[in-house]
Amino acid sequence: MFDAVPPSDSPFGRAGSATLARLPGQAPAGMQVLCVNPAALRGGPAPLHPYLPTRRIGDSLVLAGVPAAALPDYPTGFASYPGQLQGTCRAEQGASWLQVDQLGQPVFPAPIAATLGPTWGLHLYDLNADQGDLLTLVGEQADAWR
Repeated sequence: MFDAVPPSDSPFGRAGSATLARLPGQAPAGMQVLCVNPAALRGGPAPLHPYLPTRRIGDSLVLAGVPAAALPDYPTGFASYPGQLQGTCRAEQGASWLQVDQLGQPVFPAPIAATLGPTWGLHLYDLNADQGDLLTLVGEQADAWR
């Protein structure tokens, strides 16, 4: 998950990354990174449904760059922010990733950003930014199995 093209030295989004290859920078023959947008399994852009923490669990689960005191004080552990993010699978410059774009002014106390630097992209938000979509998929799969 990135908000820009992953840099060439990124550990994610590139088949030659240290996490996939035996030697950093050298992808095994035929390897490539796959992107799946949980909000649009058939492809294309789609709004994401993020679930982000509230102050109730802020002391134990804090997002990088967002102090616990800045989190909303709701009685639930998470809050949903529909209409704030859009996801699109992209492949260019030897990389493949889920591109996440902010739509309009953020409602959450801080914009979702690459807080660990550009090589890590939006890794700290991988689950939160599309958690609503992942939960919907799990529910649909459970219903289909029954």
